[in-house]
Amino acid sequence: MLRPLALALASTLAVACTPAEPHDLGDHPADQVRLADSPLLAYLGAAYAGGDQVTLAELLGEAEPDFKAAPDPSAILELQRAEHAALPAIDDGVHLRVLTQNLGLLDRWYPFTHVGVAEVDRRREHVPPLLFAEGYDVLLLQEVWEDIDLERIRLAAEDRGYRVYGGSSKHHIEHGLAIAVREELIDPDGEERVSERTFEQLYDVERFPGPGVARGFIGWSFVHAPTGRRIHLVDTHVAAYADAWRNRTFQAREVALHVRQLPADEIVVLGGDFNAGPYYPEDRFGDVGGEPVGEWWRNTIMYPVILHYGEVFETMAAFGAADDVAAMDGLPAYDAVAWDREPYGDASICEGPKTAFSWDWCDTLAFEAGGATEYPARLDFVFVRDRGDDVRVVDAHLANTEPVMQGDRAVEISDHYGSAATLRIRSAR
Repeated sequence: MLRPLALALASTLAVACTPAEPHDLGDHPADQVRLADSPLLAYLGAAYAGGDQVTLAELLGEAEPDFKAAPDPSAILELQRAEHAALPAIDDGVHLRVLTQNLGLLDRWYPFTHVGVAEVDRRREHVPPLLFAEGYDVLLLQEVWEDIDLERIRLAAEDRGYRVYGGSSKHHIEHGLAIAVREELIDPDGEERVSERTFEQLYDVERFPGPGVARGFIGWSFVHAPTGRRIHLVDTHVAAYADAWRNRTFQAREVALHVRQLPADEIVVLGGDFNAGPYYPEDRFGDVGGEPVGEWWRNTIMYPVILHYGEVFETMAAFGAADDVAAMDGLPAYDAVAWDREPYGDASICEGPKTAFSWDWCDTLAFEAGGATEYPARLDFVFVRDRGDDVRVVDAHLANTEPVMQGDRAVEISDHYGSAATLRIRSAR
């Protein structure tokens, strides 16, 4: 448990009627950038009706933005790779291994119905020790909804020399977020700060009559003992479902602006489940109740919004491991009957390594939840803000992609794969 006297807890949580748009949309200079004038946003403008003149605030203010084609992020994925590859190596530095992982510990009843991910009881028993056995320095966790799960994670973490922050006792069960840090990395003489915040825009049905979810983000900053640098960790879980793309985009803007305003000489690591991929080839894909699922192109706005407002880079893209466009374009032809029967209509696809999608039908828990209803995608990301040129990505990959044997039975960690990054941080000492 965090030492109370060493912390300044900043909580701006509130659950009220959600406004349709951010109160400050259009006020920030970053809102007024024309899509065509930004290397990170130009591809959105190229796919959007009249996009050569539209500002980002105008795009976000549209309830139904009119995309004419699939926004193709190939240019910004390559830009991040090329810019990072051109940086000189950091010799005087220390590695920091980061994992973001949605644990899928969802098991809630609310009026007349139930929402849950399969095998919750088995996974809540076996998963916490598995998480800390891999030796990550930082774990950014989502869908740790219940106090019992947070306590199991805390106990497993303490056994391995970690400390855990899961937000306040009042609001943890609303956001379900938790951060774990290897204790030896925290300078005991440095001030620690933690915070939690509920998003201004929420998907109201998730709160009521839904399962009491009020999404947001939590933060933890400390002085990194090996390098003497202050590191800010930010963990988030933004809105789910394709038709909630506007809430999701506003939430992405809010957490990214939070990252942007943190002190310029301090490193920020932002991770979480962002519930939208960088690319979707078709605007209508999947089937729910005999009706096609739409609005996929609008969901792609989330990714460049994080990059633009947060002034961050994404670690898999920087490492050159982000192949979203080729992977999505290479999906087998969609067939509702075949895809409902087995992953991608051909389970042999799952025999190879899993490198593309963190929300992947090869994961049986994910397949049971949505295999024929929507796109697979890369939803889980680790972003870094590094204004001082003090961080390099030396590895980035999907993690926890295979079941783990526990006794005589294989256990899948979650319905999501994790996203892992190894960062090299320049020493300030």
